[in-house]
Amino acid sequence: MVKAYLTIDDSPSSDFLGKVNFLSSIRVPAVFFCRGDLIEGRRDELIEAIQRGFIIGSHSYIHKRHSLLSLEECLDSIRRNDEILEELYLGAGVKRRKKVFRFPYLDNGCGSFPSSKEGLSIEEIRWLEKVMKDVVGESKFPDIEQISKKEVLQNELKVLGYKGIPGVNISAYNKGFGSFDSNITYCSNDWHLVLRHQKTYQETVKDLKRKIEEEILSLKDLSVQIMLFHDYGEKIVDEAFRFLISFMKEEGVDFLDLNRIS
Repeated sequence: MVKAYLTIDDSPSSDFLGKVNFLSSIRVPAVFFCRGDLIEGRRDELIEAIQRGFIIGSHSYIHKRHSLLSLEECLDSIRRNDEILEELYLGAGVKRRKKVFRFPYLDNGCGSFPSSKEGLSIEEIRWLEKVMKDVVGESKFPDIEQISKKEVLQNELKVLGYKGIPGVNISAYNKGFGSFDSNITYCSNDWHLVLRHQKTYQETVKDLKRKIEEEILSLKDLSVQIMLFHDYGEKIVDEAFRFLISFMKEEGVDFLDLNRIS
């Protein structure tokens, strides 16, 4: 049986509460990584989600590649959103036991490849390249300054009490990504369905279903998977989300509740 964490980036959208209701109805837990610039105006919805057992993680305040921001801008974006999430949990009357953070575009300061290639095998590099290409459409090794920025940002997350999602025993994941932000092992490619990307990728929901069948349901290893979907608030993507999650649930994927992991 495949065990997986469902993680959802770019919340909250106009469909945020709809996703919360849908997931509750089929008993699938999830982590919503929320952008600080989208939270204002939907605070009550986020508080409700927290009270219903969903985890609200940080997706930084500014939704930009952090390799393109100054170090000061990165630190401010991380700290600002952390304060907002603390306020949300306080308003919900729920202790924030799980602090999880995901960089926009998985860009931890290193750009489109999460680490130096030093110490990585060819197979590990290829695995990381595939993940990053699925997320941002490209993969390029970082320079020394970017690697240094990653180290500073990882330390900031550590100081703030963030921890990565546990249970992944894929060597490329553990060696390539940071220890204090939350990354992924699988990208649904649902962003290919967004209107502005459709001409470039020309993919359908059937293509995304086939990807799940080939890359998730056929897995024979025992590693926990961390799956990436998005909360865009676009009808075609939102419908695909419900269809694909329901499909995996019917196929026996065991969605894990991070709240229950010690």
